[in-house]
Amino acid sequence: MGKECVLSGADLLTQRGLAPFVPAISHLLVDPRGRVWVRHQAPDSALSAVDVYSSAGGLVASFSRLPLPVAFLSDALVVMLEYDADGVASLALWRVTL
Repeated sequence: MGKECVLSGADLLTQRGLAPFVPAISHLLVDPRGRVWVRHQAPDSALSAVDVYSSAGGLVASFSRLPLPVAFLSDALVVMLEYDADGVASLALWRVTL
C-alpha cells in the first residue's frame, strides 16, 4: 500500500507555491487560411470558448462549448478530439463553415 500524505493543504501551498495568475488564453492555432483560433476561459467560469480571427485581426466567429481542432484537413473540414462518457477519446471529422 502507498504512503499516507502527511502535509495539510495549507502546508502544500506554502511549500509548492501558487501561480500568481491564470492565463486567459490556453491555446492558439492557425488554420490553412491564416485564421487564428484562440481558446480562452474567464477565470470565474468553468466553460471555455473559441474565437476565430482573420489574418487581418478581425473577429470571424466565436463558439462556446466547441473543442479546439487537432488538425485542419481543408478550409471547412477539421478533426476534433471527442470524449465519451467513460473518458475514451476518439477522432471526429467536423465541417465548420465560417
